[in-house]
Amino acid sequence: MAPKNPEEKFQIRQSRSKPVLKQIQDLYLEKIDKIPAKSLTGKGLQYLHNLWSILSKFIDDSSLPIHNNFIERKIKHIATGRKSWLFSTSTEGANATAAILSVYGAVA
Repeated sequence: MAPKNPEEKFQIRQSRSKPVLKQIQDLYLEKIDKIPAKSLTGKGLQYLHNLWSILSKFIDDSSLPIHNNFIERKIKHIATGRKSWLFSTSTEGANATAAILSVYGAVA
């Protein structure tokens, strides 16, 4: 059942999400000195460290969504078309694609 109001959403995030984020943070802090910084895991941990404040912001602000599904749906057509657009055979074709996307963005 979805929370009915911001206060209820805040309480649920404090009771359920905050402990999970705390566990992730504790595990991360425990491992960071043991993982080589240039390894893929080390790079991932550094990325997590750099974006931690953004990742955990939803805990204290119930107006923020816990996911980005809305944005993902809005840009899906761009992501799926990108592969095809890489093979525009002319500058005119690429310009036409850009124009269509600009118009679509204005009305979407």
